[in-house]
Amino acid sequence: MCETRWTERHDSVLQLDSKFEKIVEVLNIISNWKDREASSKAECLKTAITSTQLIVSLKCLCDILALTVNLTGK
Repeated sequence: MCETRWTERHDSVLQLDSKFEKIVEVLNIISNWKDREASSKAECLKTAITSTQLIVSLKCLCDILALTVNLTGK
């Protein structure tokens, strides 16, 4: 695997974790829009990302990536 790809994936997981509450907040706002398609998709996405399984997995992955960050050269 290319170093850049690994680093970008690492960064994206950490960004998701750090901005998780804001993302849920925005999805909440969009789910109240009058546009049925957009609000439906936002509600489905919000339900998916707020599942206990995803949240626990995200936190565990962040802990593991915190240990491997030195391998990426950052």
